[in-house]
Amino acid sequence: KQVDIPWVGDIPVVRARVVAGPASNFSHTIEIDKGSEAGFKVGMPVVDGAGLVGRVVQVTSDRATVQLITDPEFAVGVRLLPDGTLGTALGRGEGEDLVVDTSLEVNAKVKAGSALTTSGTDRSTFPGDIPVGKVRSTRKGSGGLTLDLVVRPLADTERLAFVTVLLWPAPTS
Repeated sequence: KQVDIPWVGDIPVVRARVVAGPASNFSHTIEIDKGSEAGFKVGMPVVDGAGLVGRVVQVTSDRATVQLITDPEFAVGVRLLPDGTLGTALGRGEGEDLVVDTSLEVNAKVKAGSALTTSGTDRSTFPGDIPVGKVRSTRKGSGGLTLDLVVRPLADTERLAFVTVLLWPAPTS
């Protein structure tokens, strides 16, 4: 599943093996067996054959730490398909669905199973079109005026053996 991922396009990639999972129930990172010697830098996206896994947050010469998409501190800009509505997906913990804040009106209709990808908007941390998840349900946003999406991530972050790091650094300010 890590070879010839179609949505990666022309972005250079390096595959890595997961050598350590989360250190505790409160940790939302994994360690992989390659680092700066393989060209890794902090901020680079990490994927598997299903979609977005997370981002590189720490690098040594031969290891890297990856923050998982499920981390409550993780946020990524997403695009709802097919209409293109933008939002921000937020992690809620391992085994939990993501929550996507949107600008959709609270009475908007969104089909369960609708796909979301990274938005790739200008100055985005991630390139566009990386699969993120599928809508499971909707709910009123915290202010009651907009709609939040409850999204199941496509990548199974609990069973990772290999990942692919996109050698695509985040834009600089």
